[in-house]
Amino acid sequence: MSNTERVDVNDIMREIRDRVRQRLADPTFTNNLPYSNLSSLSAELRLKLTALQAFREQIGSLPPQPPTLRASIGAVISQFLRRVLFWQYEEARTFHAIIADFSQHLVSMVQVITSDSDHYERVQSAIRTASARIDELSQKVGHIEATVCSAEKQIQRLADRLDSLENEQHATQHISAELIKVNQSVTEALNRLDVVKEQYTVSTNDLRGDIDALRTSQILGIAESREALSRLDAVRQQCIVSTDDLRSTIDGLRTSQIQNTTELKEEAARLSRYELQTRREVVLQHERINSLLLSVRRRPEATAPPNRDDVGDDVMVGLYLSLEDAFRGSPGEIRNRVREHIPVLERAGLKPGQDLVIDIGCGRGEWLGVLTENGYLTRGCDSNALMVAKCREQGLDVVQADALQFLRSLKEDSVAAVTAFHVIEHLPFSLMLEFIDASLRVLRPGGILLLETPNPQNVLVASHNFYIDPTHKKPVPMILLQFIVEARGFCNIQPTALHPYPETMLLQESSDVAKHFNEYFYGPQDYAIVATKP
Repeated sequence: MSNTERVDVNDIMREIRDRVRQRLADPTFTNNLPYSNLSSLSAELRLKLTALQAFREQIGSLPPQPPTLRASIGAVISQFLRRVLFWQYEEARTFHAIIADFSQHLVSMVQVITSDSDHYERVQSAIRTASARIDELSQKVGHIEATVCSAEKQIQRLADRLDSLENEQHATQHISAELIKVNQSVTEALNRLDVVKEQYTVSTNDLRGDIDALRTSQILGIAESREALSRLDAVRQQCIVSTDDLRSTIDGLRTSQIQNTTELKEEAARLSRYELQTRREVVLQHERINSLLLSVRRRPEATAPPNRDDVGDDVMVGLYLSLEDAFRGSPGEIRNRVREHIPVLERAGLKPGQDLVIDIGCGRGEWLGVLTENGYLTRGCDSNALMVAKCREQGLDVVQADALQFLRSLKEDSVAAVTAFHVIEHLPFSLMLEFIDASLRVLRPGGILLLETPNPQNVLVASHNFYIDPTHKKPVPMILLQFIVEARGFCNIQPTALHPYPETMLLQESSDVAKHFNEYFYGPQDYAIVATKP
């Protein structure tokens, strides 16, 4: 509806009813009819009638349409509602037409009344009829107004939906712009693909030309290859004949080589046995010569003058036992230390209860006690009477004698193992050789010689600890003892470094200087040599 002047029908009808009722309630209306007032009422009714006709023309018309998307969509919705509610618009026009006709008739009646008061009753009856009709039409107008309000609410919801559609339209426009950019990128990619396709087509044509040329050359090459194959077949036949001849020659050479190898192995074994036998003979000859020299030395005229630097035996017997207790360590500590050599005997195949182990320089008997605990047959030898007595107190089989005399008293090939812990460093070099030779003689084939001595590679041992024992002669380096034992006829020499200083004494650094310092100053204090008699 337009925003111009709007006429409220209810107000008009209410005013008309009120005036009619007032007139009808007045009994003197017929006698005292104010014709001048009726004239003014007729003029006022004419004005209302003109306004009512103008309002009637606006029923069902569309509002002005601004040039916006929302206005366009609102116009479409208004047209839709106009088509849906067309019957109410028609009814409203009919109602307004009736009101207009009634107003026109009322004006005529007023004119008639002004001219002739006798028509009052008919006018009064017509007014009652018109009033009832007006009430009926008022109810219809109320229903129409309710319907119009509902339509306005629907129009408002449609307007809200229109706002959301506008927002979606903006988002759609943004997506459309992005799609346009993507479309442009795809178009550019397709253009580049067309260029690549053209290049591929040119390359394919070139490649086809090359393939045709290669095919032609291949056909020529196949023909040449067939000729070469025929020549190779001839050469192969010749090679087969030559190969058969060569194979026969190789078989003959292989047979002769096997025979020669067998003969060489037998000769090598014979030479090895001869070498071992020669070594044994040399050792025996040394033994015989030493025995002769010893017998010569025992003659009174050959007795050498005493060495004033040597301490008397009666003094050293008691002193050396105290020296052992003070500096070597307690018997329990030595037992734990020498127990690590039991696996050496086990690996050599010595059987407890059957094989005899001889310990030279047994001292306080720690090693003999460990051997006895493990079931081995043992016998010890020491030149110190107090040491021998201490061992016998423990029930050990110990002989008081010189080491070489004791070994020479044993039968050849009669002992499974000869051990000597910290003995060879007490011997001059010549006696050390005699000791090793005598051990080789008494050991059975496969028997072992176990020697342990201070390690002079340790600077503290070589410069200080070694000389705590005044009976020590010279320290023996590991590589020297290993060489001597092997040179005197032993085999399978196995050197092992033993007894390093505790880690608490080491330098706790990771430098090379600290590493070498710990190795040479706090490294193994002793080493052992294990050798086998062939």
